[in-house]
Amino acid sequence: MDFAVRWRQAPGCLVLDVSGELDVATAPVLVAAELAALDVCRHVVLDLGDLAFIDATGLGALLAGHRYATDRGAVLELTAVPAPVRRLLAITNLAGILTAAVPAPRCGQHH
Repeated sequence: MDFAVRWRQAPGCLVLDVSGELDVATAPVLVAAELAALDVCRHVVLDLGDLAFIDATGLGALLAGHRYATDRGAVLELTAVPAPVRRLLAITNLAGILTAAVPAPRCGQHH
């Protein structure tokens, strides 16, 4: 499955729709998209509903976006997180670090 990151505007935030396999080959694409989005908007939501696979490098990409957002006083949230990804986040103790907007993004509302 081809990897893609598509941007869309939502009220108060930018949403990045992530699809395909997030791995060592595609993680840099996501990191670049996260950083670019956070440079133009203080609230970015990653919609992972079409994410088919994630490896450790993909988790690193999610953390990189989170760190970049935190360093700038911005918010990076996850939504539509597939069950296998939720399980991986729980196993790695990242579920509490990466903010999940369930079931839908709360664009424009900061914590």
